[in-house]
Amino acid sequence: MSTDPRPDAGHPAPFPDAGHPAPSPDTGPAASPPPPAGPGVVPPFAAPPSDRNTKGLWIGLGVGALVLVLCCVGGVAGLYFLGSTASRQLDAQARTVAAKYLDAWRDGDYRAAYDQLCAKTKSQFTRGQYVERLQSGPELRSYRITGVASTATPVVVDVDGVFDNGGRAVTMDLNRVSSGSTDLAVCAVH
Repeated sequence: MSTDPRPDAGHPAPFPDAGHPAPSPDTGPAASPPPPAGPGVVPPFAAPPSDRNTKGLWIGLGVGALVLVLCCVGGVAGLYFLGSTASRQLDAQARTVAAKYLDAWRDGDYRAAYDQLCAKTKSQFTRGQYVERLQSGPELRSYRITGVASTATPVVVDVDGVFDNGGRAVTMDLNRVSSGSTDLAVCAVH
């Protein structure tokens, strides 16, 4: 016999002893306990470093904003100058084509004037018909180109002409020779 005064000595107790808590539904054998605190424990991710001085951040953002503004202003200025240069070139080309036509008309070289016409106008007149038309009309003595509207389609050239029967304003319509071309030709003289 045993000398233990407890009646169930040698048999397991129906309740766990005080050192081990009883299992609960939340902490049953399937639940895993949280990692223990102490040396050797690694957190799942490192905390980002904190920089209490944000002066460098603001300097970087300021420089970036300045570069962005300069790029935008430079782009707009570049487009403006590109457009104005193209417009000036078109104005100069229109003046040259108009002067070539008017010089030929003034000098009586009607065949050369016909050569300055656009294809649409040439399809309406043969060279002979056009020469006869200019010969039968007033004779151009002198002219002065007073303006070019190159933003319009067709390009419009305004001319003050002095004819053998007096002076009058002349308007010339110039179109591109073909859709992809930059060359101009005379399509109408009013």
